Amino acid sequence: MTTTIHSNGSRHLGEQAATIAELLDVLGQHALDRTFEAYGNFIEASPAGTLFFGNFHSFSHVFRITTDDPDVFEPLTAAIRENMSRDDYQRQLPPYRPELLTIERKRFSETQGEVLLTYNGERLDQYGDAIVLTDGVWNGHPDSYWHDAARRVLARRHEASWGACIDPAA
Repeated sequence: MTTTIHSNGSRHLGEQAATIAELLDVLGQHALDRTFEAYGNFIEASPAGTLFFGNFHSFSHVFRITTDDPDVFEPLTAAIRENMSRDDYQRQLPPYRPELLTIERKRFSETQGEVLLTYNGERLDQYGDAIVLTDGVWNGHPDSYWHDAARRVLARRHEASWGACIDPAA
């Protein structure tokens, strides 16, 4: 069985990385950074076994560990999955994935139109498009504009879903 700690914690150059036990302790105290969901959810199969990688949301402790040892694999997997169920993890905005946005342009004429935004199969909203003549061509807002709009809608919805869960008596 082999475990390779590529990085684990913010140590100075030349110092030994933190131990697996130290990482497990940090996982119990601090929420992981949800951004890493977009890159494999902290756990990924690799030719050398299983790769564990990530960082924390409000505490810097980068880790990258490869192992084929069940005595390392099992507790790390359990600690990461438990961490992902924490409220302070779930309250973080999930990573935005541009490939999940569908931008459907509806043109009523050369100068009038709307755009329907759908993210991961869920309708976000339909918006009027500001169509202008540029170099002899009528164009609405570019895709980047609609991606920004989708991010804002998703962020508001995520925040509202947590607001609905907060007990005012608590």
